[in-house]
Amino acid sequence: MQTIYLVPHTHYDAAWAFSKEEYLQINEAILQDAMELMKNPEFKFCLEQTFLLEAIEERNPELWLGLKEMIKQGKLEIVDGQYLMPDTMLPAGEVLVREILFGKKYCQEKFGVEVPVAWAADSFGMNAQLPQIY
Repeated sequence: MQTIYLVPHTHYDAAWAFSKEEYLQINEAILQDAMELMKNPEFKFCLEQTFLLEAIEERNPELWLGLKEMIKQGKLEIVDGQYLMPDTMLPAGEVLVREILFGKKYCQEKFGVEVPVAWAADSFGMNAQLPQIY
């Protein structure tokens, strides 16, 4: 028998169809629901951008502390760890490196974790140098 893993996550768009504030509210509600679901021993969740964690830290310290605990327990995994996931086709390499640097620094300082996963879930294409940058 094969094992299939489905790992839910949320994606924060800085401003796509809604405003920055609306996306923060949407993702805050998603993370509140995810916290409840993570009470199930088999449920895990992923986050991809540290900007969202930083915003939650300021907006909702109680939720942030819960998320921090879930990270410690291995129930919540930070994938990619970029500060704010850019469209990888547009910016120069230095922008991509800084996104990764700032995001991973936040993860190290706030949670004591290294982020080993490269994740670009919502990009319109991939920069040819992305494997080298990662």
